[in-house]
Amino acid sequence: MKSSTIFAMSLAAAVAALILIFLHFFPASAPEQALYFAPSNVKGSAVVYRQKPYTLNFEQQNQLLDILNRAVLVQKKDYSNLNRQFTFDQIIIYPFSGSNIEITPIDIIERNMVFSIPLWNQDYYFMELSAGTLENLIRNSHD
Repeated sequence: MKSSTIFAMSLAAAVAALILIFLHFFPASAPEQALYFAPSNVKGSAVVYRQKPYTLNFEQQNQLLDILNRAVLVQKKDYSNLNRQFTFDQIIIYPFSGSNIEITPIDIIERNMVFSIPLWNQDYYFMELSAGTLENLIRNSHD
């Protein structure tokens, strides 16, 4: 091999390595893991339906937390100017310490709910990936 070929290949490898290092320290998008609710830190939860909170039982609460803990961040701009009607007003998480966490629905995409949690992140929305399980849980939470 010619020395110019070896030099060009070495230079290309070095540039590729620098790009990978740069992308590692400065990701182009938001991290996938959006939030985490530790079940041991949650006192209770409720679904608010027509301004009336309906407390979830222990099994429903654990299912809710599991679904929410798998949520990912999504761009807020992709869900602007929506006026969707939902079967509930919001979900409230009551932690043992700190402020109550209000989860407000924004949209539903392929049975996955997009929602906001202003207390945690005002720049992004969240999307749960349960493909309808959260929707069924909410439907069965009130009379």
